[in-house]
Amino acid sequence: MDEQAAAFEQAIRDDPSDVGKHLVYADWLTDRGDPRGELVHIQIQLEGELSPERRGELSAREAKLLEEHGRHWLGPLAESLLGQEEESHYSFRRHAFERGFLSSIEASELDPGLVLGLRAASPEHLRWLRRLRLLDTEYIEDPVTIEGTELGEDDSLAALLPTDRLGSVRELQLGGLEEGNCHTNGEGIERVVRALPGLEVLTLMAHRVDSRAIFTADLPNLRELTVNHLTSYPLALLAANPAMSKLDKLHCHPHGLEWDDDPYIDLDDLRALAQSEHLIGLTSLTLRLSVFGDAGIHELVRSPMFQRLRTVDFRYGAVTDEGARLFVEFGAHLEHLDLSGNCLSPQGVQMLKDSPLSVTVSSEQYTLGEEREWLWYGDPE
Repeated sequence: MDEQAAAFEQAIRDDPSDVGKHLVYADWLTDRGDPRGELVHIQIQLEGELSPERRGELSAREAKLLEEHGRHWLGPLAESLLGQEEESHYSFRRHAFERGFLSSIEASELDPGLVLGLRAASPEHLRWLRRLRLLDTEYIEDPVTIEGTELGEDDSLAALLPTDRLGSVRELQLGGLEEGNCHTNGEGIERVVRALPGLEVLTLMAHRVDSRAIFTADLPNLRELTVNHLTSYPLALLAANPAMSKLDKLHCHPHGLEWDDDPYIDLDDLRALAQSEHLIGLTSLTLRLSVFGDAGIHELVRSPMFQRLRTVDFRYGAVTDEGARLFVEFGAHLEHLDLSGNCLSPQGVQMLKDSPLSVTVSSEQYTLGEEREWLWYGDPE
């Protein structure tokens, strides 16, 4: 990259909200005959208030520039991101340019072609990529070789994502094409996550993810963390991680209990979170398929964390009328509470509905006992 261009881009990284720095760079590009400069100008204008006529003119010109130059700007990614004839909920490749550069990639499936495109792309192609959303992983029915590595049906494509070229990514998602699909293979994604210290939003809806590696990762900018479909939730490690001070939203929905396993979220887990000296920014807490029950609610409402929380989702748990009463008594600050699929009596359900709280509570409740049915039936699969 030209030294002057590198200087312009570093200035933008230092203060990405300064539109003026983007426009100065755009002028410099235009003066050198680079059509990307015009795209930067157009896309910045499209961010503002415009008349419908003017917006239509600029959008048409934007589309024309992307048609003429998009393949060049995408480089090795063009083959996997362009040219899909039909798009459906289950099959799509989408990408977007913002302020002149590739900013997001969203795919219904991570397949070998997309892996190869990402690995072949140069750092310049991916230097402004902020969102990478891969909603499933292809099941490798026939063995495939990627750069000398032969993969079979039990191998993970996520492990081959190029960490050295994804440093600008701020939002990473793996899995989630369908809420109940727990078959996305996430093995090795923790290696990618730990190489992206700038991550702000991390959504993992996949199995075979090393949760210990995720919960101990150095992610000082992380604001939202979703970890679903796993059978291991060592939340004490997350609570002890000093890099999680900016974490605002935590969402954990385990896999349905395996026959020979202990419950995946218990009283010790909730206690560790509630007493954490590092989770000082947490305002939204979702812990599903748990067994901490009323004892956990007692721990929570007495903790400093509780007054910071605004939403609590303990769907599919062992909370009874006593725990519900504690929320009614001490939770006036909550913006929403979800106790669907717990162990409330009809009277407890009605108590919540009659309270001032904004609450979601299903009439389908379970019986508190050794069978703990909610752990088996709570998984949305």
